[in-house]
Amino acid sequence: MTMKSNFIKLSITLIALGIFTISNSIPTQTVAADAGAAQPAGDLQAAPPNDSTPADLLAALEAAKRKAQRINCVNNLKQIGLAFKIWEGDNNDQYPFNLSTNKGGTMELCDTGANGLDRNSWQHLLVMSNVLATPKILACPADAQHPAALDFSQFGADHCTYLIQTGTNINDSYPQAVLAICPLHRNVLYCDGSVQQLSQAKMDELMAQLAQKK
Repeated sequence: MTMKSNFIKLSITLIALGIFTISNSIPTQTVAADAGAAQPAGDLQAAPPNDSTPADLLAALEAAKRKAQRINCVNNLKQIGLAFKIWEGDNNDQYPFNLSTNKGGTMELCDTGANGLDRNSWQHLLVMSNVLATPKILACPADAQHPAALDFSQFGADHCTYLIQTGTNINDSYPQAVLAICPLHRNVLYCDGSVQQLSQAKMDELMAQLAQKK
């Protein structure tokens, strides 16, 4: 396949994604006025030439991919937040890590690390498999180190990106308490179900606060 054909295919892909538009082939059109003079037709104007190179297109495609991954990560966290809400509604209004394993929870599995987040985050998520649609949402799409499991029978620590904050004060009574974090995108899930992407400075500040709580 020639470089030209690759360039064309890449252009078509980016046009479909709405990143680039075909703008170098629209001619200026005219209509005849009553007096017979040629005038511009409405809003039709000559568009500036599109001088994008293959390198430009590849860079734009990579940027679009990163943006899509970031959006999908936010959606993953929102679904995880919803799963916690559903699970607690079926289990005495308690999150899994605040309910004993004798009652179907994961309290005895809690193991807070130096960063203030639980080392067994995947266990607290696995116990909610009955309300989670798929284990695929437990791996950030940008995380090459933790590929998504195909089903829950294969799910383990190696398939989980998101880190959970556990503790008796992590519940609906503290809506702005941090529930889960994506360490790649700095996306943060709060107990009220909202998700925010923090700047690097804000994320560093948050992680310092979580570590102090340990």
